[in-house]
Parts: sequence; C-alpha cells; structure tokens
Amino acid sequence: MLTWKKLQVVEYAVRERRWPSRLFMFCALSISILWAFGFRPLFAHENRPVNDQGIDNLLVDEAQCGIDGYRIPGTDLCTHGADLPPTVEQIQAIQAARANTPASPIACSGDGVSGKRVQMMYVHTSDQPDQYAQLVEKIRAIAADVDAIYEASAQETGGHRHVLFVTDANCEIDVVAVTLPPNANNSFVGTISGLNALGYDAPDRKYLLFVDSALYCGISTVKRDSQPGLDNANNQEVGYARIDRICWGPLTAAHELTHLLGGVQTDAPHTTNGWHCTDEHDIMCYPDTNDSPAMTVTCDEESHEYRLDCHHDDYFHTDPAVGNYLYTHWNVANSEFLSDAPISESTPAAGESLGQNITISGTIVYLPLVSK
Repeated sequence: MLTWKKLQVVEYAVRERRWPSRLFMFCALSISILWAFGFRPLFAHENRPVNDQGIDNLLVDEAQCGIDGYRIPGTDLCTHGADLPPTVEQIQAIQAARANTPASPIACSGDGVSGKRVQMMYVHTSDQPDQYAQLVEKIRAIAADVDAIYEASAQETGGHRHVLFVTDANCEIDVVAVTLPPNANNSFVGTISGLNALGYDAPDRKYLLFVDSALYCGISTVKRDSQPGLDNANNQEVGYARIDRICWGPLTAAHELTHLLGGVQTDAPHTTNGWHCTDEHDIMCYPDTNDSPAMTVTCDEESHEYRLDCHHDDYFHTDPAVGNYLYTHWNVANSEFLSDAPISESTPAAGESLGQNITISGTIVYLPLVSK
C-alpha cells in the first residue's frame, strides 16, 4: 500500500547515497501515481476563488497577484498555489550534482538574529505528537543543503551567496518548534493565520516551515514586483513557505525559498506566467498550468536540476551584464536575506564534527555540514 510516509525516504536516500534498485523502482512508481492522481498544480483561475481541498479561501486578485496568482486573505501576499513534488529525474539529479558539490558551510553573521533572516520552523498541531527532537537535525541538514545549492549556483556566475539563517549562540541553524491549534494545517491560509496569531509576522523574516502534515508538497508566498533594487517588496516584507513532510528535502526547500525571495517574476524572459520558468534544467522550471508555454531544454546537464536559473537570465545572477533582464529587474541574488561572503579555503570537509567555527572575512563564521 502506497502511503505518504513511505515517500519521505526517497530524497534522503539519494542525498545519503543509498539508492538501491528497489527504492528507485518505488520512487518512479510513486511519482507517477502522484502526477496521475494526487498533486496537481493549482491551474489558472477563471475569475473565481480557489476551492480545492486544503487550499480553501485563496482569493483571486489579478491586480495584486496576476492572472495565475492568488492572494492570501487579510494580506497583500500572493501564491501560485501548491507545487508538484520533484520528478524522478530531479531526484536522480541530486545524486549527480552532490558528487560535484562541496560540503555546505552555513553563514553565521553578527549575533545570528539581527537583520533580515530566514527562520526555520518545525510546525505541528496540538493534536499531533511533537517530533521536534527526532527531526530537528534532519531539518538543519536540509537547510545546509539548500545553502549549498545557492552557493554552487552563485559560483556559476563568479560570485558567492549564502542563506542568512537565524542561528543560535553556537552558530547552529535555529529551528523553532511551533504548535498550532487542531486543523490549522488543513490549509495554507490556516497555517499563516496560526503563525500570525503567535506573532510570527516580522517583515525582516522569511519563514521556512517544515510542517508535519501530508496535504501539500510545497507552497509559498511571493510578491509580484520585478522592480530592481533593495526596495523591492520581496526584499522588504514577510513571507511564508510551507513544506509538508512528504517532500522534506533540499530540492523542494530551495524551490520554495526562491519563491519567498521573489523568483520567478511573471515578466521574466522565460516565464510560465505562474511564477516558474520554461528553460530546463532548473530548480524553478516546470509547466504549472494547463496552458503553460512549452518547456525547452537549454541547459543539457541534468545535474542543473540541482541549481538555480539556467543561463542566469530569469531570476538569479550575482553580476548580470547590461542587456541581461536581471540588470534592470528584480534579481534574487541581490536579496538582503542572502550573504555574498566567499567560502573560506580552510572550510573543513563534510564529516568533521560541529563546533569548530572558522572565522573568515568580516564577522562571517562557517560550520561544516555533518555527513550522514
């Protein structure tokens, strides 16, 4: 019997380099079933509110969110709806890409709290068991892998980018445990409302939520604002991304974080018009509506499924040239929720123990990712 719980092992098995043939066959079958019967993207609305299971109360607001977006009630935040799970090809790409990706250090800047930060959270409801103690290290490991994706993507353009997570006094990624009322996680709107009631609504925070649920793969807020510069709304306002346990892994987490930071705008050169892109291979590219433009493959290496922005001309480039769309439009690489500090050559390899802080330029400190 296919259960959501069984799907949790898929991406971790690849990341931990355990990929037996039986697991691959199960993965292929599972993803096929998901596509056929389960997760569908929210197709473009027809001037009506959304009323699908688990995503009730999203509002049509084309002026605020565009033709393929929906507004979160009581806010000016947009979402395109639920994302699909990673494909079999994307999961395979993890294995290929990680073989050539250095161990991921994390950036600890200043006191770990001040300024714009990404706050990691473990979220469950009060009628569920609290599994924070068993899961917190896995969530931290996923966050570190997300950071590695951003840094490897930045290096493709000659720069560096690290995610500015909230960190504790020991320079570990801070994962807040949050308990919401029963049924709060029955919709994205309910989750956001529950967090707001607890005071998690700071404009200098992007909340990356690992939700102990099986309703979605991932879903995120985003702002429809492609103006360049740090005044861009995606750089100035709170955001929420929910990743349900069936999709806990670096691909989905990096995808949803990129939405939080403003990608992919609907006027980008290769837009689907629904906050994704059409030029594969790319973490953010897939057909998200029935009438999405055709996908093209212009970055041939499948390992680029583990990277941001094929050709770096839609949403992420550390130094775009004149004529590049990103020279005159919002560029996620400019987000103040990211650091541009370079990697220290003395950063230890994966497998070395935590607690050995390495100070490099300025106040940036790095910790190695522990190998599993």
